[in-house]
Amino acid sequence: MPWQSVTLPATAQEAESLSDALMALGALAVSIEDAAAGTSDETPVFGEPGMPTDTLWRDNHVVCLFEQDADVAVLLIAAAAEVNYPLAGYTIVPVAEQDWVRLTQAEFARSAYLSGFG
Repeated sequence: MPWQSVTLPATAQEAESLSDALMALGALAVSIEDAAAGTSDETPVFGEPGMPTDTLWRDNHVVCLFEQDADVAVLLIAAAAEVNYPLAGYTIVPVAEQDWVRLTQAEFARSAYLSGFG
């Protein structure tokens, strides 16, 4: 089954509560990412498992995954209203059905080969 990946801009103050609201409204998964990832402004944020960091990036992308038939616009409006988020814009990208296990294993094999361990 294909899905919909939705990306919303969010400040550090908005990202956590928006993520929680989206999960409560049926998102299959939600992540918070550095909006500057892949640029010279990218900032690492580290935390050990079970010990998350206390800070997020100044500018974030909240990325959530919904089922293909989800009414994303209605869900986003509901989440925004719940947490007082100014819903100004977002992107939706279709995510095709794939063999995610095989794809992930292939990436691990590729990484090991490139690092000299394969």
